[in-house]
Amino acid sequence: MTGANEQAPKILDVPIGPGATGMRGEFDSLGTVEVPAHRYWAAQTQRSLQHFNMPWGHHGWPYDGASMNPARSFGPDLAIGNLSTWWVYLVRPVASAVIAVGVATCCAGRPKPRKPELPWKPLDHGG
Repeated sequence: MTGANEQAPKILDVPIGPGATGMRGEFDSLGTVEVPAHRYWAAQTQRSLQHFNMPWGHHGWPYDGASMNPARSFGPDLAIGNLSTWWVYLVRPVASAVIAVGVATCCAGRPKPRKPELPWKPLDHGG
């Protein structure tokens, strides 16, 4: 900061994370929005929760903090040592696969065994 009228940004000691209580103000291009202090997200996520609420939760899963992209949830959780939801990233893919196979079997039936077709004709060795 070189100008006489410019001031350094004010750094606030605002508790954020599981132990925090109350609300904090987050600012983006649309203005200020109140965000629960125990959440790590910022203004854009809070706005999407308020304006685009989905019946199964914001990210399509009823557990707080879990997203459809494991890198966005599990990676940061691993970095801060919060492994309380690790099981979601193991159970969800397996459960989804089991459900998908069950639905496909119900809709299309069990696959019929068939003789494999070779892309070439076998050679006759005259024997």
